[in-house]
Amino acid sequence: MNCKFLAKSNPDECLKEHTDEVVKRVEELKDSGIINLENEDWEVLREAAFYHDIGKAVKCFQDRIRGNNPEHCCLHNYLSVAFIPYEKFLLAKLVAFHHWRNESPKFCEECYKDLMGKVNLLSSEMGKVLNITNEEDYRFILRKLSKIHGQDAPFDFKKEKKFIILLGLLMRADHSASAHIPETEKKPIDKRSKTLEYLRTINVHNPWQGNKLFDGDGILIAPTGSGKTEYALMWAEKTKLIYTLPMRTSTNAMYKRFSKIFGEDNVGLLHSDALSFLFLQTETDDTFTAYETSRNLAQNVIISTADQIFTFTLQYPGFQKVAATLSYSKVVIDEIQSYSPRTLGVISKGIRGIQELGGKVLVITATFPSFLKEYLDLKIERREINLKKHDLEVVNGDLLNEGYQLVNKLLSKGKRVLVVFNTVKRAQEFYDKLGRKGILLHSRFIKRDRNKKEYDVLKGDNDLLIATQVVEVSLDIDYDVLLTDIAPLDVLIQRMGRVFRRFKDNGNHSPNEPNVYVFIPKDLNKVSGKGRVYEIEILKRTGDWLKNGILSEVEKMEMVWEFYSKENLRNTNYITQFENAYNVAGKFSVEKKEAHNVFRDISSLDVLPKCVLDLEIGKNRVQELLGISPNKKLQEVLSNPGFYDRKQKVLLGSLIRDFMMPIPYYWIKEKPQILENFFKGIPTYLKYIPVVEIEYDQEIGALELHNEDLEDRFI
Repeated sequence: MNCKFLAKSNPDECLKEHTDEVVKRVEELKDSGIINLENEDWEVLREAAFYHDIGKAVKCFQDRIRGNNPEHCCLHNYLSVAFIPYEKFLLAKLVAFHHWRNESPKFCEECYKDLMGKVNLLSSEMGKVLNITNEEDYRFILRKLSKIHGQDAPFDFKKEKKFIILLGLLMRADHSASAHIPETEKKPIDKRSKTLEYLRTINVHNPWQGNKLFDGDGILIAPTGSGKTEYALMWAEKTKLIYTLPMRTSTNAMYKRFSKIFGEDNVGLLHSDALSFLFLQTETDDTFTAYETSRNLAQNVIISTADQIFTFTLQYPGFQKVAATLSYSKVVIDEIQSYSPRTLGVISKGIRGIQELGGKVLVITATFPSFLKEYLDLKIERREINLKKHDLEVVNGDLLNEGYQLVNKLLSKGKRVLVVFNTVKRAQEFYDKLGRKGILLHSRFIKRDRNKKEYDVLKGDNDLLIATQVVEVSLDIDYDVLLTDIAPLDVLIQRMGRVFRRFKDNGNHSPNEPNVYVFIPKDLNKVSGKGRVYEIEILKRTGDWLKNGILSEVEKMEMVWEFYSKENLRNTNYITQFENAYNVAGKFSVEKKEAHNVFRDISSLDVLPKCVLDLEIGKNRVQELLGISPNKKLQEVLSNPGFYDRKQKVLLGSLIRDFMMPIPYYWIKEKPQILENFFKGIPTYLKYIPVVEIEYDQEIGALELHNEDLEDRFI
């Protein structure tokens, strides 16, 4: 390659070539027309794009990138600052921190002198006259940068708004250039007209005809099936849209739905397993480009799990990339009621942050915890439908011991019955008590078995489903009758939403006998997991609110609104956990992995049960794409994977995840083994998968630790 200085290797890329591409990407961001910056800000961003990698010209970096591997080299982002006059401190900050390093800026005399000797050659190579700052000024800038690097408090969004946005856009430009994705910011889509056009093609009228949409931020409270998603799409209009959901399964389903409306090329998908999902959707090599485009936030419509977005408020290194994008986006939070109080605290602080940066927010929900209104500066609009479809009966007793007779009675009448427990252990025991009749569904199955069960449930051929909270959000199911453990009021209403779901219009569709039975045992520890699943005080207060009789959708909305008032939640752990998370978020910075763990309130670990190594792979799409015999056992595949290109690695990773499952951390009494302990020479990308000894039954799930002292809190 005919250039004096390299920016990257494998393949080699000239410093000028990469720099020109990053500058070009900045121009693309400006030309998109959806980012509102002053001309002087765009000029600073162009300069930052030009200077961001100039320090790579230093000898030690060039030696390393050409394979000579020097023992130490000063960080190139800090060396690049040597070419920036000290009066342009904003520019220096952008260049210094476009890569966040644990090492604080410091002066390196050897590297500084090396760059001084290359100024003329570098000017010729880059096509621009360059000047290196004198040593005194350079040291002064580095000292100022060191104070920022070492500051205890994280960035204040209001005070540092310009810096955060410019730095995030620089990261976007740099990352898209490095990944060679076609566009840094795709052209805006008129989401209102596209949505209306799609509704016409499926012969559905606009559910919001004649309704005025929010001009800015807002909270829309409306019943399930009333068209909240269509409202959100029309609200977004031509602005960039980021649509968040709590679970990967619901995110994948929404991605498919939006792809039909806007076209697959115009919709991005963001979650931890998005790449393998996209491969199984498209099965083309263009999937990598689509995935990188999503990761760089380039699409005008992005569907994401909330952890990929709202962790920005925890200010992990590089959070500015997301924050800058949020500053000119409209963000939708769907199913907000599904989050734990801690996660809800982080999301609420994130909503504040989005507003401070200039973005817009819309919360759409069927039920809304009213205490949130004092934390969120959002207008509230309610759409009430005069719909009645649930007749409630409160049963003073334990569902586990007393519910099976009612289940058999209902089944004999031809009813389709849903039974929901708060813990896996109770669901498993009830399933056994009924002679393993129906389908048992919970989270403690390996992914392959759980997917098969979910598929069978969605087919609708079964009359009995025994489950845990996994059915509350992710599955579009409709049963005739619900039997459930007592749970927090909003959770019960979510569960009710899986009964008589087919009725969505005004009118009284309730049956002439109860179709929702809520069981309340004397000892609430039995259904709360000793407070691990749900707080006992919340369960007590819920029980006090429940009354026999028909419940309308309006009454449900009102009940949740009043139940989740700050006054009613006073002295509960729920409000304490929320407030602690809300008050702490934004007070300190964390590493990115830790930020995701904090957000998800993680209490589990994904593991590979040792016993499943002896299972056959079975016939599936991943197995076909990899060319593996379905009769091969998992351990045979892992003994000699033989897959080394990127696509094969992604697919093999997906295949292995089909045999993994989450287990509670308190199950793990000692450090788990890893795959490398069983299969020597296994590729690095697989070796650290944890392997644990668990008794596992494909019909009932993991069976270990049925222990009264370790009540199951895992759903």
